[in-house]
Amino acid sequence: MKIHYSLFTIHKTLAVIGFALMIFFSSCKYFTPKDDKDFAVLDTASIQKIFITDKGKHQILLVREKNNWKVNDRFYTRKDAIDLLLAGIHDIHVNRPVSINEHNNVVKDMASSALKVQIFTTEKEPIKTYYVGGTAKDYQGNYFLMDGSEQPYVVEIPGFNGEVSVRYIREEIDWRNRTICKLLPSEIQSIEVKYFDERKDESFKMEAKNLNEFILTPNGNADGKKCFSLFNEFRKLNSLAYVMDLPEIQPYKTKPPFAIVDVITKTGNRQTLELAHVPLGRRSKKQFDDFGKPMSFDSENYYAWINNHTDFVMIQDFTLRNILKLRKDFLK
Repeated sequence: MKIHYSLFTIHKTLAVIGFALMIFFSSCKYFTPKDDKDFAVLDTASIQKIFITDKGKHQILLVREKNNWKVNDRFYTRKDAIDLLLAGIHDIHVNRPVSINEHNNVVKDMASSALKVQIFTTEKEPIKTYYVGGTAKDYQGNYFLMDGSEQPYVVEIPGFNGEVSVRYIREEIDWRNRTICKLLPSEIQSIEVKYFDERKDESFKMEAKNLNEFILTPNGNADGKKCFSLFNEFRKLNSLAYVMDLPEIQPYKTKPPFAIVDVITKTGNRQTLELAHVPLGRRSKKQFDDFGKPMSFDSENYYAWINNHTDFVMIQDFTLRNILKLRKDFLK
């Protein structure tokens, strides 16, 4: 009995020591977890939440809501942006570990400027937590560091040339869905286009009796097909981008609009676009008009106030070309 008891005591002691060593090494800053290069999440359908932060003021919380995602519990996200992020999370691949020579500089840079990424499923704790640093020296991929590890890696997306980090957008405004209007023709009660420039006399209002008959104001013999085509333009009206609140933009926010587009639905909801010209710049494709005179504004883009004058966006002329028409264009 004494021998058996001694063996039991020894086994118990060894188990306690083994457990203590495991706790020690798992908490030691020099301990490298076995999965310190397993950054990818293959089952992206299980991801419910993604949290992206940096050392500055940026905090991005992406939460899945059925078939949509929301950013910071405020706005629905751009589908292309969330799809790119999820595809990147799935496809990221370790190219190589950071060499001994560059290790200290990479870790130092990441300590001050890296993004922290936490990925959650339905569990309270994240299934992945890692840091995304700057561009690798060969410009292919970025430096990644798993939380709890001392070894950074160069991570890339196979078949993609460029920075992986661009998919981890840190500005809330760049995550926002850019849809201004998404209305079926049958949902629209009226459309009004008011001009405040040389087209003032061609302003008009169009009301739907049905999808074949329309009332055009000022009085005119409206062409049903032409009027329906205008109603059809609002199936999906998108902005190009939300304009950042920069000092150089302020003067254009207070400029009187050259046109206002007012859409009222049959349920009484309203979407108004107050349009202003974008100044001519070096990137403007058309610098001169048809008579050789310098253009006074960019002919391809507009600024616009939307959402009850709360959001300032840029819209392409291509998007509004079939909306900013004249009253005479809808006559028989």
